[in-house]
Amino acid sequence: DGGLLPATNVMAAGAPGVGKTTVLLEMLAKLQEAGKKVLFISAEMSEMDMARYMKRFPSWANLPILFLNNYDEQSNQVIEQTLNQGWDVVLTDSYTEVNDTVKEHTGWSRGKTEKWFLNLMTQHNKGLAKKFTTFITILQLSKGGQFVGSNKLKHMTSAMMNLDWDGKENSGRRYLEFSKNRMGEVGKKLYFSLNGGLTFDEARYQ
Repeated sequence: DGGLLPATNVMAAGAPGVGKTTVLLEMLAKLQEAGKKVLFISAEMSEMDMARYMKRFPSWANLPILFLNNYDEQSNQVIEQTLNQGWDVVLTDSYTEVNDTVKEHTGWSRGKTEKWFLNLMTQHNKGLAKKFTTFITILQLSKGGQFVGSNKLKHMTSAMMNLDWDGKENSGRRYLEFSKNRMGEVGKKLYFSLNGGLTFDEARYQ
């Protein structure tokens, strides 16, 4: 069908520095410009980190951002209350860091924390806050290149996006490719560049 469909869950994984956060935040900004209600939940960056990005991408200044590092406790309640405002698309960076922050604040086990977060995503997929929310979640990879998460997370995933280098790291071209996609094609490399902003090689993709 194309695009990001309501009530779907897109997982994004890739090597550090390949541009996961940049590509997805730019996508979020474009969705906001198109009239969608979007949210960025950051468990990894601070306001100062974001300020450096905004020198290159000034449109990001208009994005609603929840910085979890501003909270020393009860981050689970903060996330729940924020999601209850109703969003079309929520970008989370990263799945592991959000879970680790909530685990630290609540004292829950890792399993209970993940169950809480996945149930929260499911509820908002189903329109809990009158929006059939789509979640885009950045995943961390293990040393073996596998993403960190449970089998339930894998089953909930509507699309699995991998960002990688075509060639040597930090020197080859960057591309994104879907290894799983219930909404479209898989195995198609979509090349992108971060020089002078974010651009996609649409002709090569076609």
